[in-house]
Amino acid sequence: MQKYRFLDHIGEVEFNAYGKDEKEAIENAFCAIRDTMFKKTRIKPNKKIVIKQNGYDKNDTIWKFLEKIIEIIYTKRIFPIKLKIRELRDNYIEGLLFYVEDVSYQIDEIKAISPSNLFIKKKNNRYILHVIADV
Repeated sequence: MQKYRFLDHIGEVEFNAYGKDEKEAIENAFCAIRDTMFKKTRIKPNKKIVIKQNGYDKNDTIWKFLEKIIEIIYTKRIFPIKLKIRELRDNYIEGLLFYVEDVSYQIDEIKAISPSNLFIKKKNNRYILHVIADV
């Protein structure tokens, strides 16, 4: 299964992330964000951080969670490698972000995730997470 697909959008990055369940769709959205911001390379992570996020519904929680990942990338100056969602409820996400402390691979910036067009839905036995990111 394809992890994500970029869509045409002028001035921003728009994509659909796919998964067999909602957790995998969120993990694949992380891959699209990472692949937009960093050169693809094979580096093994040597550190990890737990990320917890609450929200008022599932879309709000996912938006805040992806925003928190971007904030961590910039404030801790890390190269994120992998995300594993450990828990997902309508108003709570907990994930484990694996990374290395090296930003020399960064090629582009994502300033923010747009909350207005973010949604997750089930279609044809897979989940689709639609995201627009400001660059």
